[in-house]
Amino acid sequence: MATAELREAINVGIGSLKIGVEHGGLGLEYLSVGNVLRVLASADFPFAFSLAVHSAVAGLIAEYGSPVQLDQYVRRVQTGELILSVCITELSAGSDAAAMQTKATRRHGGWQINGSKAWITNAVSADLFLVYAQTDVEAGPAGIAAF
Repeated sequence: MATAELREAINVGIGSLKIGVEHGGLGLEYLSVGNVLRVLASADFPFAFSLAVHSAVAGLIAEYGSPVQLDQYVRRVQTGELILSVCITELSAGSDAAAMQTKATRRHGGWQINGSKAWITNAVSADLFLVYAQTDVEAGPAGIAAF
């Protein structure tokens, strides 16, 4: 996926599919987002997939981000200044998120993340990455957090 085309599409508003209207986005529900992406995928599947990942992460930031994160990222995400990516898949776990080995450990008022990810959509062009890691191995899937 060419970075310039993705940034241009995001800048005209198509990157705000999952960002709520309270943050200046389109705030579409999943069915409508799916319909938009289906139409785009019929012409260019890689583009639609890149946009889907960007939009999903943008929606998560808008919904769950702290006030500082909202101020720092949401507008820049909506203009295409920032392209987003998500890091879930691991070579040893595939798409089984519950089997992920990447770990996040509390350190000095923050988190230290150790592990590796594979097949990261938008990795070449992304400016901001949402990384999933295991914070509590005994908790299984409930111990997975996003950073």
